[in-house]
Amino acid sequence: MLPFVAVSQCSSLCGSQLVDQYWFESMLGQVAQRCRSEGEAGLALALEGQPAETLHSHDQADSDADAERRRAELIARLDAYRAAERSGALTLGAWADLSDDAALVGGLRTAAAREDKHASLLEQRLVELGGKPTAEVPESIARYNAAIIDPDATDIERLGLLIGRFPDIDEAIAPLSGFIESIEDDELTQELLRSICVDELATLRWAHDAYLSRRREDQ
Repeated sequence: MLPFVAVSQCSSLCGSQLVDQYWFESMLGQVAQRCRSEGEAGLALALEGQPAETLHSHDQADSDADAERRRAELIARLDAYRAAERSGALTLGAWADLSDDAALVGGLRTAAAREDKHASLLEQRLVELGGKPTAEVPESIARYNAAIIDPDATDIERLGLLIGRFPDIDEAIAPLSGFIESIEDDELTQELLRSICVDELATLRWAHDAYLSRRREDQ
């Protein structure tokens, strides 16, 4: 749930999770190494912020290297988001299996289905851009997911963990909105992410409502 947001805070629910700078730069380095091992030295240099020596002019090299770097960054971010969304789907599904609150289970299954569909759409797009789905969620998100599906936790405690991570819905969605606006010359990816953003908002609003209603019942 909001993996994009969770990853950006280096801490989405389960992933409905942008990427913090340290983790992102580390990922780019890994992608560059893979590109070099697969014979794509030019792309590896672009990822590392270096001009590709094989290009014919400095201007063209700068332009091409910049375009390659933007593409590689976009692929890496989409892949990180994909991993977070897939993780979110699995975690929410597992939570639904643990809960005996029928109303909550209905919402969790819907949210899990959204996350899973997001992951599939993000994977499809990053492959279209020439990437491969290889990212895994950071350890911080893995620990968070484990806490969510702790068999000893109650539903209200799990909802509290989620609301505690995303207390302000507008602020939670801001990193994803900023990422969308930063994308250049790729209307398909922008609109794909805008549509996903609508789902993320719906999931967060549902979670806040579910938490507040159950808190009132407990009082």
